[in-house]
Amino acid sequence: MREDSKKFDMLYYTMKTHVDAAMLFRDIAVALKVLKGMKNTCDDYFKLKHKMFVYGQLGYCHRVTSNYGKAVKCFKKMLQIAYYTNDVTNELVAYDNLAIDTFYLGHIDKSNFYKERVIRGKTENQLSITKRVACQIL
Repeated sequence: MREDSKKFDMLYYTMKTHVDAAMLFRDIAVALKVLKGMKNTCDDYFKLKHKMFVYGQLGYCHRVTSNYGKAVKCFKKMLQIAYYTNDVTNELVAYDNLAIDTFYLGHIDKSNFYKERVIRGKTENQLSITKRVACQIL
């Protein structure tokens, strides 16, 4: 295992433990601050799968604070990374979370669209324009 990989693991999992403790005590402000640091660490070490998890946790924190607009942005970033890494499971998790938060924002049609994708297990086609554009933006 390379030294950089060991360093990343140490940083990432130390911060993850800090986030878990903050969430346990419902200290969302601390959790958000540490998650942003985790996101930056993932950027520094080019760890997309880990970054996808962080975006999911950021979205959850924003949902808990009723900041549904920011939650949607986080889950859309999670979806982009899922497209890029061809991670079907997290693509569906992102759709599920988007269905919840778009519902809270009052966008019922969008919520139903995402909900139907989850229920049917419908993921984006490998050759779709949506997926290619999302991956280019990433």
